[in-house]
Amino acid sequence: MASNVNVLCPNGRRQTVKVSPNTRILEVIEIVCKKQKFNADDYNLKHQRTILDVQVPFRYANLINNAKLELVKADVSRSLSGSTMVALQLSTGERLQHSFDSTISLWDILQHWEGQSSDR
Repeated sequence: MASNVNVLCPNGRRQTVKVSPNTRILEVIEIVCKKQKFNADDYNLKHQRTILDVQVPFRYANLINNAKLELVKADVSRSLSGSTMVALQLSTGERLQHSFDSTISLWDILQHWEGQSSDR
């Protein structure tokens, strides 16, 4: 069952977005930012005085139908930066762990471990 949310943008415009119960808050931010030509990594959604978690589906965000949300500048950008711990479980039971930059691709991670396994 789809519903609508009304988002107030920093430029004073309002944007209506149709959402389903499984639509993530981040998707709403991306839709609004795309239509208003903003960078989605720099914004969050706020309902009343609460910043919404971007990974939560709409149904678990405790929002009502036709909720009025506000697009606000994020304190910290969600851009792809930082490091991520990746673990690989092999069929032999061995577990490989390494910290990688979050901008690296899965292929590069696998090649990293392929190079290490040939050294053994």
